[in-house]
Amino acid sequence: MKISENARLRKVITIWLTVQLVLSMAMVSWASNYAENAAKWGLDQAVWVVLFITLAVSIGAAMKHATGTMFTTIIIGGLLAFFCKQPEKVIEIGNAIGNKIFGG
Repeated sequence: MKISENARLRKVITIWLTVQLVLSMAMVSWASNYAENAAKWGLDQAVWVVLFITLAVSIGAAMKHATGTMFTTIIIGGLLAFFCKQPEKVIEIGNAIGNKIFGG
């Protein structure tokens, strides 16, 4: 009995999908760990992007003798870099503001 090439391919794909379905149960816990690590890595990279953009805009403002723009850029860039390094502070500030507004 000779199996056609199409039937062999279907069997291989069926076996492959069965293995993937069985292994997907274990991959759920790994995925959450990878997502957390990816978010931390992304925020670490965002700090450097924010600092670079802040520095570039501040130098441009200094060359135009726009000191107000330069200082505003430095302050906002510093705040963004701080919140990228410590995102929990955004939650604390939001909760404090919500408690003041809605009385909690």
